[in-house]
Amino acid sequence: MYVIIDEDYRILAFTNTFKRTQYGNIETDSFVLGMPNAIIHEIGEVPEDVEPLTHCYNPEEGFYPYVEPQPEPEKKSDIEILKEESEALKKENAMLQMSVMELSTYSALQDERLQGQEQAILELSMLVGGGGA
Repeated sequence: MYVIIDEDYRILAFTNTFKRTQYGNIETDSFVLGMPNAIIHEIGEVPEDVEPLTHCYNPEEGFYPYVEPQPEPEKKSDIEILKEESEALKKENAMLQMSVMELSTYSALQDERLQGQEQAILELSMLVGGGGA
């Protein structure tokens, strides 16, 4: 029995007989595999749960499940990072400006209230001191 694998050890097929054509293709009794880079190993028995494309094989490790390579997360360029940080700072700046306006309005209301209280104290002082009309 032979196992045909690709350069990543992924099992492409099993066959009992094969021959390489002049173009490097692999010809078996039931199919022709057009992969000149495919590797063929003679093996003994194939475990029942091992199937092409779902398992790998190499002579040192034997059969093992194929694990789909995970793509590396896209790394943001420095320009993209700076744009994001700039947008975040603009939002924060707008929020701070809004807070300053709210505090200024509150301060003006407090000044107006304080002025009203001072006026009331002055009027009371004049009434108590006999300076009223």
